[in-house]
Amino acid sequence: MIAVSALVMFTLGCIMLSTRSKVDNSLSVWQSKHDLHWQHYQQFQEENQISDPLVIYFPSLRQQEYTALRDQLGQTCECALSGFFIAGQPGSDKAILLLKPPADSPPDVLDGLVKLARSVLDQSGKNYHLGGVWYVTAMLDSYSARSVSLLFPVVIAVLWLGVWYFLRHTGNVMLVMACGIIPAMQIIGLIALWQVKLNMVLLALPPMTMILGIAYAIHLAAKRAAQEPMARHRLFASIAAPCLLAAMTTVLGFLSLTISDYDPVRQLGVWGSVATTLALINALILLPAFYRSDHLGVSVRLSFLNAAFLKRRRLPLLVGFTAALVAAVFGLHRLKTGSLILDFFYPSAEVYRNYSAIESSGLGLTPFEIDLKDSHLDTVKLNQTLLTWAKQQSVITHFIYFFPEGQVVVQTTDHGLPLPSPSDLQYITSPAQRATVLLRTVSSEKTLDLADELNAYLVNTFGPLPHPYVTGSVPLYTRGQSALFSSMAKSFSFAFISVSLIIGLSLRSWRYGLIAIFPNILPVVFILAAMGWVGVPLSVSTITVASIVFGIVVDDTIHFLHRLRTVEGNLIERLQLSLDHVGPAIIITSVVSGMGFAGFAASPFIPLRDFGLIISGALLLAMLCDLLLLPAILFTWRSES
Repeated sequence: MIAVSALVMFTLGCIMLSTRSKVDNSLSVWQSKHDLHWQHYQQFQEENQISDPLVIYFPSLRQQEYTALRDQLGQTCECALSGFFIAGQPGSDKAILLLKPPADSPPDVLDGLVKLARSVLDQSGKNYHLGGVWYVTAMLDSYSARSVSLLFPVVIAVLWLGVWYFLRHTGNVMLVMACGIIPAMQIIGLIALWQVKLNMVLLALPPMTMILGIAYAIHLAAKRAAQEPMARHRLFASIAAPCLLAAMTTVLGFLSLTISDYDPVRQLGVWGSVATTLALINALILLPAFYRSDHLGVSVRLSFLNAAFLKRRRLPLLVGFTAALVAAVFGLHRLKTGSLILDFFYPSAEVYRNYSAIESSGLGLTPFEIDLKDSHLDTVKLNQTLLTWAKQQSVITHFIYFFPEGQVVVQTTDHGLPLPSPSDLQYITSPAQRATVLLRTVSSEKTLDLADELNAYLVNTFGPLPHPYVTGSVPLYTRGQSALFSSMAKSFSFAFISVSLIIGLSLRSWRYGLIAIFPNILPVVFILAAMGWVGVPLSVSTITVASIVFGIVVDDTIHFLHRLRTVEGNLIERLQLSLDHVGPAIIITSVVSGMGFAGFAASPFIPLRDFGLIISGALLLAMLCDLLLLPAILFTWRSES
């Protein structure tokens, strides 16, 4: 009761702290302070007072309406404002307004600015579309925060149905659910206490914590010997050791992410380890204190959970899994990296529709910055060089040159919407201090390739500078994603080696350590292959799946092999006793946890949806591997130890 009381007080404190939790997907969240490109961009941004504008596009607007809206927005939003009126045929005039917030404005200020602009624009009754880098960031914050508020009730409802179906006792169901909900609230509070803001990588952690906590609790609630009630202390003793070992492997799966070069992934590794520990602690405190072991719930008995049957079918099972592995190899070849940021939203989403409308008109919304400090380049020659390069790049729409005296020159490429230029290059004698390249939004890999190609093109044409030519928020973001992909193999290798060693040492058998590898590596391979077949790329949201899945799916294998090591008899007898004891728990935890992660499908934010569905599929695959492939391997190995 002392432990329970302390847990209650700790949880109440975390709930109060969780009200301070904020979502932030701004550029600084995704950058390492030691990255030279980030340091250069910060200096470049400070010297030029750069702030990405909110782009407002009017597909049809008269000159007088444009002037009135420009004045009204300037007075309401109190920001620097510039724009372009594009005269056309009668009734086809267009306009673009650029609303520039102060540099380094925090996310809440930018969000408020969008709301102010919307209020003015909505009152005007004119058709408009919004775009721009921090507009997308604000939408990422909005959709990801909305996903969390929606996911919690959906996942709780789905998990409640699954737990109730198997346990059929109100008290035990509430207890098992508490073992998941409480650590989920605790981890949100601790993250807020450390003043870490949630981003689209960390947002999956609270519902994931809830599912892990419930999985640990179900292993206790579902395990019993010969359907006979057991005293709480006996149940606790039978589950504590394998649960501790299972939690350790999950922690190692998360910790493998800390060697990533990407700050948000490292944060997920640290806080995922804390969340797993909290989930286990809550289960080990609450279950021995309150679980009613005299209510057994629904019995899970399937005909294939028969050791003799599995021994007879071991060769067909091995052939079937081998064939699936061959098919998976082809799926892995189809797996792609990188992502289009608009693919984070459904086509019906406002941001997707806005971007499609603006960029289809011929205005690119993805900016590259060219730092021309100390270059002393002739701007006319630079412009000719860039236009030559742009002829081969259909996504490039405009070049904008900025001069020390304040002049701005806009140059439209062959692929862009013709924009009037405030100044003319022929009448400006001083060299430009910077230039902005506008391109249509493409995948992160294509964006980074274009940035590197442009930088190399300028170096080859005009010679190197002490700093890169090409910088900007978008190249930095895509460069961070590239570093993330390159560190995936390193993170997974750490998880694979460390988890395998832990299994072998804890079970005191190198043989079992080797055997445990196959049924746990296959779900990772299969799920990555499935991503390749259905066209889900490795992106910021899915890159962590391999390490996390491997750390989670190994839990059931540990429970199985731990039981196998503690019973006596020949291999068939030991396997049957293990299947009777552990099989129901494996099925229930896999089905319930899989249902919980499948609840992510309700998310309006596609990265969270994909993350949940991928892990859900991996858990179900892992269940089949543990109950079918693992016994087949054991029989083929012909071990009687």
